[in-house]
Amino acid sequence: MMLEKNVFIGRNVLIDPGYNWLVSIGNNSVLSYGTIVLAHDGSLRNYTGYTRVGKVSIGSNENLKLGF
Repeated sequence: MMLEKNVFIGRNVLIDPGYNWLVSIGNNSVLSYGTIVLAHDGSLRNYTGYTRVGKVSIGSNENLKLGF
């Protein structure tokens, strides 16, 4: 995982534990309480036999919040 300057990561934030090395977060960004950042998608694994994995880049001055 690559973090730039002034990044705030709130409580109960989950950054993909299996693929956190694919996540980068830019300057002055905020990940608020309960945010989940995933670098993999296993929703089609039962059909294709594969899990999709890719880089996640959160830019500078971003504010990610828990959504319902």
